[in-house]
Amino acid sequence: MKAKRFEQPQGPEEAGAVVGAAPIAITEPVPEPTAPTGRGVVVVFAAFLLLGALMLGASAVPPRHVPWPVLAEPLFVHRSNLAALGIGTVALAFLCLNIAVLL
Repeated sequence: MKAKRFEQPQGPEEAGAVVGAAPIAITEPVPEPTAPTGRGVVVVFAAFLLLGALMLGASAVPPRHVPWPVLAEPLFVHRSNLAALGIGTVALAFLCLNIAVLL
């Protein structure tokens, strides 16, 4: 007895495929982008707030509490400038936080 040979179909018509159909590509699902965490905004806000608080604190210290006269005299002379810079820095910190929240 002769063994029957298994013949594979040669064309798409013989294989039962639809002529002109595009092959189906199997792709993995694309992960959705995560929302920004905002850690950088918190760091900038905290740095500006701390710097402003330090300037305001330096402007509020009376000269007799500073042990070095070389440092006490310029602090006393420039108290108003230090206070203005401290308030401006705190305002800038809150402005940065406001912009970050709105975006």
